[in-house]
Amino acid sequence: MLASDLTSAEYLASSLTFGTTYEFKVESRNSYGYSAYSSTTSLLCAYIPDPPATVTTTNTNDQVTVSWSDPVANGQAIHAYRFYVLQSDGVTYTEESTDCDGTNASVVSNRQCTIALLTLRSSPYSLTLGDSVSVKVVSVNTYGESTASSAGNGAVIQLVPDSPVNLANDAATTTDTVIKFTWDDGASIGGTSVLDYDIYYDQGSSVATYTLLAEAVANKFYQTTVSLTAGETYSFKVTARNSVGDSAMSAIVSILAAKAPDAPVSFANVSG
Repeated sequence: MLASDLTSAEYLASSLTFGTTYEFKVESRNSYGYSAYSSTTSLLCAYIPDPPATVTTTNTNDQVTVSWSDPVANGQAIHAYRFYVLQSDGVTYTEESTDCDGTNASVVSNRQCTIALLTLRSSPYSLTLGDSVSVKVVSVNTYGESTASSAGNGAVIQLVPDSPVNLANDAATTTDTVIKFTWDDGASIGGTSVLDYDIYYDQGSSVATYTLLAEAVANKFYQTTVSLTAGETYSFKVTARNSVGDSAMSAIVSILAAKAPDAPVSFANVSG
């Protein structure tokens, strides 16, 4: 017997174990004695879940990864999460469901999802370069939703770099068979280091189509290794790459494959 002599039609059972199903029967009594038992009712000892204790955001290429600790489920498995991202006003948290599907089984089991930087830069978040990405997470089970977690952060808004600038011929190296040129990074590298550069050229054809000449160039200069035609002008463009992606192409630099003439090699007296 769990309880007796109750005078109301309700009872609060205590000291139970979360996640355990309990069965209950009730009998009533009047001055003539006790009734038969009621039918059995089975009740799971469970409640709405706790929120995640820890939430973090990290930059992952052109996305932000949201991760969180395993919340206390309070007796009933968590089957979904909801995500709220801080807007650029620094006050308003808005639910994000475009990229983070909190009902996805993989998201639930791995406790991780990703949001595209493009999504975070768009309305309603409207975050800009260098802004912190703060996210709150809500746990959901069949009994309801937890309160929101504390805000987690760590990631910032990053962009692709600006196009390289100041492309210039290295006249000390360029000859009729080799062209070398240099460049500088654009005004912004997007909040994260430039990894490398890709080189494009027109193959000396002076047409609008540019062909990839070299990729993953580590330094801010390039020296040709392809065969060039002496006296031909070649046009080059450069793109920069960081962890977010590639810049737009730079402005063109056009360089003549040429060098100073060789010295004369013989002399002859010409009599008049």
